[in-house]
Amino acid sequence: MRNDETIRYGFPHISNFCYKPKNAQPVRLSYQKPFFLTEKYTECPVFQQEKIKRLPQDIRGKNIFRKSLLQENKERINTARKKYINANKKVVIARKKRWYMLNKDKAMENKRRRRAKKLGVNENYSSNDRRITMNEFNHHCFNCNNKKELCVDHHRPLNDGNPLTLSNAVVLCKSCNSSKSTKSPEIFYGAKVAKKLDDKLICIAESYKEKGDSNVRRKS
Repeated sequence: MRNDETIRYGFPHISNFCYKPKNAQPVRLSYQKPFFLTEKYTECPVFQQEKIKRLPQDIRGKNIFRKSLLQENKERINTARKKYINANKKVVIARKKRWYMLNKDKAMENKRRRRAKKLGVNENYSSNDRRITMNEFNHHCFNCNNKKELCVDHHRPLNDGNPLTLSNAVVLCKSCNSSKSTKSPEIFYGAKVAKKLDDKLICIAESYKEKGDSNVRRKS
């Protein structure tokens, strides 16, 4: 507030924080001038509250220092996180399972990206792309026409540097996906079927616009 010695500047500035909440938070510039830095600070609804966890959305500013603070305290934060996980393993596991059940598509997307990153491949295949691929293959395994335990696999192996894209994504059941593993399409399907699938995937990719419009259904 105006008479708070911890206030850095006497005029609206991104470095001015409110220390009323438990953790100091930045104040929106448009709010600083009428209340924060004037004699009217006592009329501020935040000031009038005895306890407050965080500033209201219409008052809270953007904390541009958060990233640098996290970077500076990375080791301490990681140590504290590991300590919490070790002391609350059951709670953490239950929380992860609950999140996975509610966000399966997102979890699979994150898993694919981590795997691609380890191999040095830049992959940006979204959950929306996955829905497109599943729809284009009519929710059937391309190899055996099964409808159960389906997954989206790389048409041409990730190990060979091929990222998962609309032009390189095929729907397979769990059994066929395990059998295919890192085999090339020509070895797994045969040259004729592999060529047919190549043409189908090129057609799918070309039938959709850029990512922003990829949720538009392909016209037949």
